[in-house]
Amino acid sequence: MLERYKYKSSSPEKARVDLNKRLGGKTRKIIAKDTEKVTIDPSRDLETAILELKKDPIVEYAEPNYILEGV
Repeated sequence: MLERYKYKSSSPEKARVDLNKRLGGKTRKIIAKDTEKVTIDPSRDLETAILELKKDPIVEYAEPNYILEGV
């Protein structure tokens, strides 16, 4: 999944790490200073995790990391 943060927190790195720990997520790739690719615990439902993230005030958006393929 992709997450983008608002960074209004005084400690954005800690807030981001705490948020991912709560969801059982791990950062796989930092795409930009405020956006990262995250994997979540396979036992968690992706849509539920995304809804949870969207409720957090430091998250600007969270969405599945779809892979597009040509036909």
